[in-house]
Amino acid sequence: MKNYELWPDDRGAHVNAHGGCILKRDGLYYWYGEHKIEGREGNYAWKGVHVYSSPDLRSWKDEGLAFDLSGGDVPELVPGQCIVERPKVLFCAKTGKFVLWFHVERSRRYSDAALGVAIAD
Repeated sequence: MKNYELWPDDRGAHVNAHGGCILKRDGLYYWYGEHKIEGREGNYAWKGVHVYSSPDLRSWKDEGLAFDLSGGDVPELVPGQCIVERPKVLFCAKTGKFVLWFHVERSRRYSDAALGVAIAD
């Protein structure tokens, strides 16, 4: 695999983790990024933050959505109407929790300039 090639995941789909970060934890790398759809509508958040795992930074396993907008858990973030960008994840040793930070806009206008935070085990 070369940098200019499309990287497939374990299901043969292209890795879909844009503007994100890689976190190493317990011998695995985790790649978190924006889940995008094709075309101009891909600038808006339809799914959330995707995560993949890898033992070697070459083969990637699709672990699903680390932050899923479709469940309605955050009513202010409506899929297709909000923007979720540049997600970053860190592990807080003090609390034992993972913290997801991201730029968020509740509408398509870029007028909030807000920070979103999600915490998980």
